[in-house]
Amino acid sequence: MDTEPQVNSHRLTYEFIEHTDTVNDAIYIPDIDVFASASDDSTVKVYYKDVGKIYSCQSTINTSAKATALAYDSKRGNIVIGLDNGLMLLITVDISRKAVRLTHQLDAHKGRIASIIYNAERDAIISVGKDKQVRFYYPAKRAIHGAKFRKAAILEVAYDSRYDRVFCATYDKKVPVGRLDPSESKVKTLEELTGHTQSVRALCFDQEGQMLYTGSFDRTVAAWDTSQVDKAIPVRQFKGHSGKVKGVALDEERGMIYSTGDDQTVREWVATTGECRQVWQVASSPLLGCRYYGELGVLLTWGKDKVVRGWKVLPDETDEVPVVKTLQERAKPAVVSVHTEGDAEFDAGDIAGVDDGVAAIPLGVHDLMDEDDTGL
Repeated sequence: MDTEPQVNSHRLTYEFIEHTDTVNDAIYIPDIDVFASASDDSTVKVYYKDVGKIYSCQSTINTSAKATALAYDSKRGNIVIGLDNGLMLLITVDISRKAVRLTHQLDAHKGRIASIIYNAERDAIISVGKDKQVRFYYPAKRAIHGAKFRKAAILEVAYDSRYDRVFCATYDKKVPVGRLDPSESKVKTLEELTGHTQSVRALCFDQEGQMLYTGSFDRTVAAWDTSQVDKAIPVRQFKGHSGKVKGVALDEERGMIYSTGDDQTVREWVATTGECRQVWQVASSPLLGCRYYGELGVLLTWGKDKVVRGWKVLPDETDEVPVVKTLQERAKPAVVSVHTEGDAEFDAGDIAGVDDGVAAIPLGVHDLMDEDDTGL
């Protein structure tokens, strides 16, 4: 009988207890050294560095619907926020003032935005959602392309800039691979990766090694060699989770895969062998995702327990463990409220500071999502 691997190299370094409902996404932005998190409580929190290594929430963005996805446009310095009603917000962070500015809003999807990424080489924001669409937004041109791509909801997206293709995690157990045809504003299917026996919820892509890693409700992580266009090869499966896998992250430098899910644990895998090196309990409720940041040597996790945690998986014993502020110790953050009135584009000035006012952001009317899709 196999035994669980021993935990030997992780520690809780950051813990953000600010939300009052499920956390759907969290990111670290090394360019400006801030964290951000998005939640079902219809807020996005921005965490700035205080004295030493302590981060605290000093900006809160109140949105018109549940905040579901985050990305960072490094060219313009914008945090990109996806909402449950299909609206996408572009927010600029003013580090000197520890404040935020709304710069643009976009009616991107007809329903929940499930995943957003920014690709610097293409200067494109790519998003997917429960409306089954893949959308490419080009900020420089303020142009948007893409349309319905699948018959099932799309839950996460990754992009390969070398071969100009997207990988999508879907409810229909497949990983479709597509390429945008700008002339028709459609994403055309190149191939479908099959092998999972239940919905595919998570994925991450190794651009250099051309390896794709997928996490599924079938409790496994799978590795795919995608170095040949239209001829992806299944390489191995990573088995050990006792619940649905909902997050996958990659440490390219060390060749490690991290996965999270309903069993409330993080598992660390050797990418080339499938060996599970570490397992540790993270939360008391299901986890919804994870991201690894090599700049910090930190894995972020989040989920239904409303907390964002950062785990130091490459600890330096000479480092001091940062003191994690409790909710009561933190200063009250600046609050930005985002309302919806009418149907127009909005380009605002400063709207977030200690005494700043509230901005109204118009939002178009959206069709209801198809009823055949269940929750994430």
